[in-house]
Amino acid sequence: MPAVRSIRRLVILAIALLAIGGWLIWRQLQGPELPAYRLEARPLVQRVVASGEVDSQSLAQVGSEITGVVAARHVREGDAVNAGDLLLELRDDEQRARLREAEAALQQLIDSTRPQAQATLREAQHNLEQASRELQRRETLFERKLLASEPLEQARRAELTARVVRDRARFAAAALAEGGSEEQVLRQRLEVARANLARTRIHAQVDGIVQSRDVEPGDLIQPGRTLLTIARSGSSEILLPLDEKSLAPIEHGQSARIIAGAYPDRVLTAKVSFIAPSVDTARGTIDVHLDLQEPAAFLR
Repeated sequence: MPAVRSIRRLVILAIALLAIGGWLIWRQLQGPELPAYRLEARPLVQRVVASGEVDSQSLAQVGSEITGVVAARHVREGDAVNAGDLLLELRDDEQRARLREAEAALQQLIDSTRPQAQATLREAQHNLEQASRELQRRETLFERKLLASEPLEQARRAELTARVVRDRARFAAAALAEGGSEEQVLRQRLEVARANLARTRIHAQVDGIVQSRDVEPGDLIQPGRTLLTIARSGSSEILLPLDEKSLAPIEHGQSARIIAGAYPDRVLTAKVSFIAPSVDTARGTIDVHLDLQEPAAFLR
């Protein structure tokens, strides 16, 4: 019996060793354990990377209303301007001379011409009153048969002449009075002179960036000529000339991300606003426009 038990233990031990060896061999064949990942179905994203340039949707062309010679230029390409900023100055000697003449004429009216007209009216009124009294006196004498008709007629003619002179003086004083027609004409002339002088100063009408200039001091300029071009603030867009092969996934309204080479840490959002209907045959590209969704003054 002891021999049988020993044989049984050996058999059990051998089976155990075989089991352990088999498990070790299986582990070796299985390889190392790796982390598991859960797979989910998601839309396929296709990225299109392209280089573009900043463009402006709205440009303001700056010109002159008058013919003149440029005396000074205060801006150049790339300068930021606000509405009202002085851009150009023209020579203004002639305009200033006309302004001084208009101011002098108005001042002469106030200080000299008007007082003289009022004094003339007072004198004419006094003369008329004297002539009227003399006429009444002679009429009384004529009625009493104390005066001939000839002196009476002389008095009547003198009174009529004095009345005509008084009426003319009254019309002249009314025209020269404060707010009268003469003052209105002179004030209009003064406003025209001021406006002409103001036209020698060319100011920005919009906020934006000076995109181009075609003027220098000493240039003779005329109305209708574009002197400066200003890209209005808030109207910038990105122009992408895409290769035809990259156009397939592009659709109107798609979102895009913009990264400026000089500011790689500043990512801007944009949307596709326009896709050119035809290919530029010279370059073999199609223009795609992106509207910026946020202000970016650093983009030039």
